[in-house]
Amino acid sequence: KQWYQRRVRELENGAIEVTYEFWSTTGQKYQIKPTSETLLFSPNLQTVSVSGDSCPVSVPDIAGKAGTFVAGTISPAVSTVLVTLTSPDQPDLKLTQVTDENGHC
Repeated sequence: KQWYQRRVRELENGAIEVTYEFWSTTGQKYQIKPTSETLLFSPNLQTVSVSGDSCPVSVPDIAGKAGTFVAGTISPAVSTVLVTLTSPDQPDLKLTQVTDENGHC
């Protein structure tokens, strides 16, 4: 038996809404981290705590948008290389990664 219930519905504006309900005991803390191969989420992590015997615990909305994903390798493999991605459209946006021992970011 599943310990949660999942509902999916399409909204009038074309967005998809996914709702989860689950059972918990008082004092539990949960981290909610959505993942997707095609979407970026904001915020990318939510933490909620169950307190008292009232329900439901409210979780702020998490929005997903189509994303661009970049993967790469430094060749020949070099570890601890700092790779920085920038955008000409958003000069203040800088994403950084450090390569592992295989040269992967």
